[in-house]
Order: sequence, then C-alpha cells, then structure tokens
Amino acid sequence: MEVFVFDLDFTIWNAGDTFCSETSPPYFWNDEQLFDQQGRWIRLYPDSVGILKRLKKAGKILAVASRTNEPEWAKQLLQLFDIEKYFDIMEIYPGSKVTHLKNIQEKVGCPFDQIVFFDDEERNIQEVSLTGVKCVYVKNGLSFNYTSLKKGHYKKGLKNIKQKIGYFQTNNIKSERPGKSFLRF
Repeated sequence: MEVFVFDLDFTIWNAGDTFCSETSPPYFWNDEQLFDQQGRWIRLYPDSVGILKRLKKAGKILAVASRTNEPEWAKQLLQLFDIEKYFDIMEIYPGSKVTHLKNIQEKVGCPFDQIVFFDDEERNIQEVSLTGVKCVYVKNGLSFNYTSLKKGHYKKGLKNIKQKIGYFQTNNIKSERPGKSFLRF
C-alpha cells in the first residue's frame, strides 16, 4: 500500500460529538485543549498523530478526504492541531468521497488498489470501495487497533492490513453492493 487517505470528522478528530462544520470558530486553546466559541471541545483521537507520524516516516503518501461544508474550518483545525504537515494532498470540499479519491488517485498516479481509505461512515466506505480502493471502516476514531502500526511494527502492520483485506475477499464478505468487498474491523 502506497497511499493512505483519511477522513477527518470522527476518524482523525472528534469535534465535540459533531462535525467540524457545526462548530463555532474562532477556535481557542485553554489548558492544552481546543474549544470553539460555544465551549465545545475538539480533540484528536489519541493514536491519530502516532499513526500519521509512522506512515510519513515510512515514506507513504498521506491524504485527507473530507466532505465538510466548511473547508476553511477544517483547514484551521489541521493547522491548530499541527497535523497538516503530514498530508501531501488535501481534498476538502462538499461532495462524494468518490470524487475526492479519484482526484487523489490522479495526483499520485498509482492504481486504486494501492490506496487505503479510513472513514467512519459506511456510505462513504461502500461508495469508495467500488473504485477498488481498500477501505477501512473506523468506529470510535482512528487507532492502532485498526492499523497495527505500533512503534517498530510498521511492516507487520501493513501485512496485517493486507491479511485482513485478503480475508474479506477470500471469504466473500462484501458491501451491500454486489462484487465489492470492504473492511470492517
């Protein structure tokens, strides 16, 4: 796998149990926690930075695919959390995640089957899986439980992802759309 693509809301961060487009900027830091103007906290999931660092260190291409209605707010949060530096490509705008992934694929020039996409919404997973992208359904935020990329275990983690992809394909575990498999673990 060469390219790793991440959704933002409920995958990389939790914006006070809502989407970043529902928050109220400007954002501010208080006691090392980020808040919006209504006092809602906005937090990265605990393993997000570690996963991004390890993938970047391994020379992988990282991208964001977010369908938010407030792209500038999402970009502000990426800057405030100091994680924008990990991403080579940012596709942040309303619309289908298929469009986001196709644009990313065109920019990097690799086959769809060399892309792994992490998202918390099944509809996105199901639609994107039709392109051949390997999709990982993330529940309760990105964590090492999904990636197995803990320190010193990068190659083992990639093997784990590939094995899970193979397991789902071999055992004909598929999305609701015929002929396309996706991951859920």
